[in-house]
Amino acid sequence: MNLELNRLDNIAVRATRNLNKVLSIGFAKTQGAVHLTSGSLKKSGKKSSLWWDNAWHGEISYGGVSLGVNNPVTYAIYEKERDQQHDFFTPLKTLHPLYIEAILKSL
Repeated sequence: MNLELNRLDNIAVRATRNLNKVLSIGFAKTQGAVHLTSGSLKKSGKKSSLWWDNAWHGEISYGGVSLGVNNPVTYAIYEKERDQQHDFFTPLKTLHPLYIEAILKSL
């Protein structure tokens, strides 16, 4: 019984670790998909996650503060929407199976 309670107590810790790994893979994929001109858009990329209200929340964002030439980056949404070839979030669509696997590993 105690082993089962310990396992259940640690699900959030394992889930956060496993889901953050997938988030990092996704961030790397978006970084690879960003078109480079000045490098500012790529440098504005951020990833964050938190465990809140019994749920994991992960986010990848672009725009805002950047260490590049264009600071702040105000054009991220326009670049993303310009045409199919500039949508740097497209690679994230391939990650659904990895998120499912991460959740199942956490149980």
